[in-house]
Amino acid sequence: MDSINIVPYIENEKLGDYARSCARLLKSVGYGGGSQAAAQLRACRRRLRRFRDVLQQRFGSSARVPAACEWLLDNWYMIQRECPGAEDELRRSRSLRRCRDGLIIEELCRALLQSGHGKLTEERCRLFLDAFQTVSVLPRRELYLFPAAMRAVLIAAVAQSCRRMQTSPDTGAQAQELSALFTSLRLLSSMDMESLLDSVDVCGAILSRDPGGDYSAMDRETKSDYLRRLEDMAAERGVEEHVLAQELIDEATERSIHVGVLLYGEPKRGAAALYISANLLLTLFLSFWCAFSLGSLPTALLLLLPVSELVKGILDFALMHSVRPRPLPRMDMSGGVPDEGRSICVI
Repeated sequence: MDSINIVPYIENEKLGDYARSCARLLKSVGYGGGSQAAAQLRACRRRLRRFRDVLQQRFGSSARVPAACEWLLDNWYMIQRECPGAEDELRRSRSLRRCRDGLIIEELCRALLQSGHGKLTEERCRLFLDAFQTVSVLPRRELYLFPAAMRAVLIAAVAQSCRRMQTSPDTGAQAQELSALFTSLRLLSSMDMESLLDSVDVCGAILSRDPGGDYSAMDRETKSDYLRRLEDMAAERGVEEHVLAQELIDEATERSIHVGVLLYGEPKRGAAALYISANLLLTLFLSFWCAFSLGSLPTALLLLLPVSELVKGILDFALMHSVRPRPLPRMDMSGGVPDEGRSICVI
């Protein structure tokens, strides 16, 4: 991206059409990790540090600092704050779709940034992501990489603007660019990204059509568990996540069951009865074995309680180290317990 002004500023009303056009152009040519994008971001930070050091030596504490240079010097802390986290997220990312120019998620962010001449708002992000996904649905790993990818694109744009500043006698245009870029970077760090990404998550919207309405009433962590499970299942079956989500919802609707049954399987029945039976039988066996060994039947009755505690401790220890724990789905009760969920516990 040679400049953030290479396309005309696109108003919110036309942003959807632009996003859909971008989605059609960004054709996937394969998959790759984010290590190259992370390396490019690291290189941008090094170039910016060198340029910032030159500016400090040149101007020092001078009161007459060009506006463009002042933007970088005053906001250098933002580069230091935002770079490491974005770089780490990109480096750890795997199986990301690539287009001819790089990662699709980065090119998406670059197009969004260009459309606003470096200015971002939460509304523009939502409009662009919503419209983009009507043509090309983002897998969960790409959608939730959006904040890191946008930070990387913003910092790269800052580095390119500073590079042009070194060869241009008039830095007025760069001052405007850097003003928009640093303002967007600051906004990005304060934006409620979880709510934004949840609102544009296509798979989440499909699962919210769960026949019983249970998915929509779940808390954020449980919904994330469902979406991660959907992602794993889609990878195992070699299908796109939103396609699988729609298939599961169609089947759940046809069978009138909760979609979680199809994601996690039918709950195993009889496990509690087996646990209680094992506890009881082992307790009786050990108690009566000790009683017969000592030749005293009343001893069995006296041993029932201590042996039961011993057996229970051994069984619990064995189960905790052999059975993988499975988190229980939780409902969102932040607004209070609904009328249909209220009950009285009498002791």
